[in-house]
Amino acid sequence: MNENFTISDFMRRFPDNDACLEKIKLDRFGEQSICAKCRKESRFYKVAGRTAYACQFCGNHIYPLAGTIFDKTTTPLTSWFYAIYLMAQTRAGISAKQLERELGVTYKTAWRMFNQIRKLMADDNDLLNGDVEVDEAYFHPNPQKRSSAQAHKSEAVFGMVERGGRARVKHVKSTGVRVLQPTIAKNVAPTARVYSDEHGSYRTLNRRGFKH
Repeated sequence: MNENFTISDFMRRFPDNDACLEKIKLDRFGEQSICAKCRKESRFYKVAGRTAYACQFCGNHIYPLAGTIFDKTTTPLTSWFYAIYLMAQTRAGISAKQLERELGVTYKTAWRMFNQIRKLMADDNDLLNGDVEVDEAYFHPNPQKRSSAQAHKSEAVFGMVERGGRARVKHVKSTGVRVLQPTIAKNVAPTARVYSDEHGSYRTLNRRGFKH
């Protein structure tokens, strides 16, 4: 997103739900498009009280929200757009808890929005995707001289591997949930399916939007 696009610019451009809906409609259908029913190139006009537009010739409806993350949502589009603005400006550095406070919605709603938007923002060319296996291990710098008294000197290493694809290995401070889950979030696309052993740090991955 353009860094010069300020919050004031955002509020002027998207003051209400109709402005947000119009933006989605223009992005998906343009100013004019071929009507699926009458086959004429038509302008579509907003249907009062609905998230639909009607063909100027035959009245056939199009629904800009269908098939998008906004489909069947009960959350105002202005809240969705503001959440997208915040996450784009901070490159997804904002949390679901912060969205809850900013938008005035429940945490459940904020968490769902966060994950839906994050999926759209994920760079699939950079993040591991598909079926991804994760595992942690400890290595001692000198295994020949290792003793039980030296166990605390072991180094934690964390690996993430696409089945049949790329791999990433990270030196991590620990194998705790507060280390491993953020590492996964930074390296694995939210559309991936994550496979692991029963280590406790992986048990709540689904709360971050992963299929685990």
